[in-house]
Amino acid sequence: MDDTGLAALKAAFAVATSRSELSTVIVAFGVFIELVALFVFSKEMSRSEKFVMVVATVLITLGCVGEYIYGSRAAYTAQQLQNASDAQLADTKLKAQSAVAAAAKLGVSFGNLDQFVKDKTKKIDAATDELKRETKNLSNAHDEALKAAQEAKKVLTKMETNLKALQDMQQQVNDLTIDRTICVPCVTEKIKSFGKIPFIFIVAEDHESGGLVFQIATALENAGWDWKPWDSSDHALHIGENITGKPFMLTQNSLRGISIQVASADLKILKKPAESLFSALKSEGLKNASWCEINDADMKSETKIYGVIHIFIGTK
Repeated sequence: MDDTGLAALKAAFAVATSRSELSTVIVAFGVFIELVALFVFSKEMSRSEKFVMVVATVLITLGCVGEYIYGSRAAYTAQQLQNASDAQLADTKLKAQSAVAAAAKLGVSFGNLDQFVKDKTKKIDAATDELKRETKNLSNAHDEALKAAQEAKKVLTKMETNLKALQDMQQQVNDLTIDRTICVPCVTEKIKSFGKIPFIFIVAEDHESGGLVFQIATALENAGWDWKPWDSSDHALHIGENITGKPFMLTQNSLRGISIQVASADLKILKKPAESLFSALKSEGLKNASWCEINDADMKSETKIYGVIHIFIGTK
């Protein structure tokens, strides 16, 4: 029903209510007139008949009055309910109009709402599929990057290994091409506190080894140590020329590196000086240096000399 029909019904209701109230008033007024006429014109009625008539008339009048009062209240209440209903209806219409306007901004009408929802759902599904593809691509890229990083790490490790080998080779070349040297005063300072310690040399017949022997011998003699000859040898070291004025030394061409050795029987006296000499030579950066004890069996089998520190100077 449209607004015009609703307004007409409301007007008709108001007219009917008004006329009903007017009819009630007319009835009450007519009963009142009848009551007056009863007292004035009905003299033949007995008193009891008049009493009954009066009671009935009063009851009718009260009923009419009550009908008027409560009918008015009912009409008022109905009007209030109608007003509230009209207000709610108006609010609902306003909200509906707002929703329609909002939908219109989105290009939606009641006629194409279903298609609109389908189109939006399709777009959302497409966007979801695209997101899944991008996520998969990112995952693949991550895996490829991780694989590349692992390969790079392997290459880097190999390069570091090769570089270390090259550095070692360069060091070996330097060791082979650069003569070994020591700081003679430094070594002297570290061993001079032991006094007159006997020692002998066993040396490789090599020019570079001979030069190192001369440096070490100078440091030992400056510290007051006693250079003893190798008694079992009948020749001096020959490196271009003899070291004149020096004790005989045993030559062993198979010697490599430096070794400080003391017989087991001589450890009580010579162990600390031998360890100090070894430490002093190591601090000078000499490689392949060591010190050890010689047991009695090795002393006898190799006809070594007791009572001295054996200093082996071999090639690099």
